Amino acid sequence: MTDIQIAAWLSIALVFQIIAIFVAFIYVFMAPNNFHWMLKVGFASMVFGLVVQIVRSIHYLDVGSYPVDHYFPLWLAKDIGAIILIWFYAFVDKRINK
Repeated sequence: MTDIQIAAWLSIALVFQIIAIFVAFIYVFMAPNNFHWMLKVGFASMVFGLVVQIVRSIHYLDVGSYPVDHYFPLWLAKDIGAIILIWFYAFVDKRINK
């Protein structure tokens, strides 16, 4: 499989991921639910970080190099979101911490 084919598949995956992200954001932020604010922030951060990683991979396959992160690597948002979710379930959630 050539780099162009892989980039095409990643682009198709990005389209489906954007649709899935849209549905997930509607469910998490607009549906009547009792999600804690930390869960909302953690999910949003992880989704943003995953989108950034897909876009960076597409850029690498098209151009041959990764885009330069000047101030803050945006893909790090995925890791920050995971840390927020782990913190919530480890220390905040009362159903687990009895």
